[in-house]
Amino acid sequence: MRADIGKPMWIDHRDAITRIDALAQEPGQSELAARLREFHRDGFTILKGAIPQDTIDAYIADFDHAAGHDTSIMVSYGRDVFPIVGQDLKRPLTKILDTHIKLRSSHDLIFADRLSQFAQAIFEGPSLAFQGLHFEVGSTQAIHQDTAYVVIDEPRLLIASWIALEDVVPGCGELVFYPGSHRFPEYLYPDNRKYWNPDVDDHELHDTHLKRLHKQAEGRGVSLEPFLAKKGDVLFWHADLAHGGSPITNPALTRRSLVTHYTDAACTPHYFQFVSEQRRRKVAVGSNFVSSMYYDIDETFGRTPQTA
Repeated sequence: MRADIGKPMWIDHRDAITRIDALAQEPGQSELAARLREFHRDGFTILKGAIPQDTIDAYIADFDHAAGHDTSIMVSYGRDVFPIVGQDLKRPLTKILDTHIKLRSSHDLIFADRLSQFAQAIFEGPSLAFQGLHFEVGSTQAIHQDTAYVVIDEPRLLIASWIALEDVVPGCGELVFYPGSHRFPEYLYPDNRKYWNPDVDDHELHDTHLKRLHKQAEGRGVSLEPFLAKKGDVLFWHADLAHGGSPITNPALTRRSLVTHYTDAACTPHYFQFVSEQRRRKVAVGSNFVSSMYYDIDETFGRTPQTA
């Protein structure tokens, strides 16, 4: 993995607003331009009602069935990964991994028309969905930046979508973020890295990074904002938007959601360096691509993968 911070997305260039203004003048592009303008300014944008409720219901039905019958599905808790069988999916910090490989119905969510359009506008071409996290309850994860953990060969060419699979109720551990935090000064680890490597970096460096985000927000008068989404709403965030999960104050509540990390389809996830050849694949799904660290693509999709 190259030890530098890589090239920025075009939306982080100085001429980004000029380009967005030009896009807004094109027929039928005013809505996309508005979302890109928000993303440039705030580090996030919200696509309200982007996914039909029956599409979500179909995915949830597939997920619920697979969770009880497909023993090959993997879940993570912290840095540990386990088969789904016997796991408490409602334990905070539990993530069901890469349902975009195991459940085809997920493609109607993560590549829904408005999501695909936005991601392709950011990357100026096909996107690669290379990491997916399904949550049954709030994550309770500390405020962080994805670039510290989600590693690709172009660290800055990264966005994520957060899809509400149900209405979000206060107290469920709702997603929170610092608006504009994608413009905070970059925190770099040794060797000019944006990512934390727990095998070589001590925890103090990591803790300093997390604490620094709160200090930077306080110094700028920025407060955490919750995402109280309705079912079908989608939030896209910038690679460096500081975000996390708020405390769960009502344990009876769920917070079913689906997070997907995307990059330019020409980029390479870090995990390609140490997984089997069978998992170093990018499979076409419409005009975009998918890959996975955890599952054999050929076996799952049953056809020869196309390479981005």
